Amino acid sequence: MITQHLTPLALALAALLPTVAAADQAFPATLAGHALLPAKSFISPPKDAPASLATSGKYTGPESRRVDALESLPGNSYLSDKAVPRPTHVALPFRGQPIQGFSGIKHMGKGHYWVLQDNGYGARNNSADAMLMVHRIRPDWHSGGVKLEQTAFIHDPDRKVPFLIVNEGTTKRYLTGADFDIESIQPIGDALWLGDELGPYLLKTDLKGKVLAVFETKVDGKTLKSPDHFSVNTPATSGTFTTIARRSRGYEGMAASKDGRLLYPLLEGPLWNPDDKKWDNKDGREYLRILEFSVDKGEWTGRSWKYALEQNGNNIGDFNMIDADTGLIIERDNGEGRGGGGGGGGGAAA
Repeated sequence: MITQHLTPLALALAALLPTVAAADQAFPATLAGHALLPAKSFISPPKDAPASLATSGKYTGPESRRVDALESLPGNSYLSDKAVPRPTHVALPFRGQPIQGFSGIKHMGKGHYWVLQDNGYGARNNSADAMLMVHRIRPDWHSGGVKLEQTAFIHDPDRKVPFLIVNEGTTKRYLTGADFDIESIQPIGDALWLGDELGPYLLKTDLKGKVLAVFETKVDGKTLKSPDHFSVNTPATSGTFTTIARRSRGYEGMAASKDGRLLYPLLEGPLWNPDDKKWDNKDGREYLRILEFSVDKGEWTGRSWKYALEQNGNNIGDFNMIDADTGLIIERDNGEGRGGGGGGGGGAAA
């Protein structure tokens, strides 16, 4: 794991300077405990949820066509897009909603954690029956178990979401993985702030999961849109490039200042520069944007920083502040620890 000790406001330039890379230090870490939540852990949806959400994973078959027969689709995992599938021995669709698939975590003290459910099954077109939710859990590092203390299903009864959602015609309007792909979480006061990968959007909910606000992303004074932003249409001509943000490269990690007044959402991938016809880079080294959002004002401050990837093509896992002056960014390749999968995985703190 690579670390850089910098103030948050020093991230922009320092992450791009060669002298900083030369000053990186390795900090050994020893695993002190391990707690396990079984892969086959499920929860029933609320009683007022649509009947279609009683089961999940119905759209994970070929071409995302609906399959209703429970446990009729064998599950597979892949090391890369070109890899041979590996059987997981877990078949879909499921009865109920899977608890597993955590995409964000935040320690709340005294052994309690908020964990964030990923959007479902890896894409918008196969996740319309995957409910978005956050869990409050308590791992037991001695017994190795995990206690589920609370689940908050994300819902939008006040119609704060500015676009058509899967459960539009219902009263509670539970959100699904076809609506948002929430990847990062920051609890601040009596609210949860969630970073979305699709729009990308920033969501604010109460502690019971009710959406209070949805913020579109602003970069250099302009709205940032990915191919999954609600206002983006499929190009009429094949090969036409329409957005500067790639699909599934919105917010992956999101840190918060220690006083909770500022959020630092981090894009997972570089942005496209239409003038140079290249992804954001400095001397051939790709960089990601760290944006700043004022919790107090509910708006983007206009400030941003650039985080240089250790290796082009890497992705971001998570981003949190350790103290007022030090943050930790988890940077990874897509090799899942296997040889030939890239640079072997890495972490970087900024």
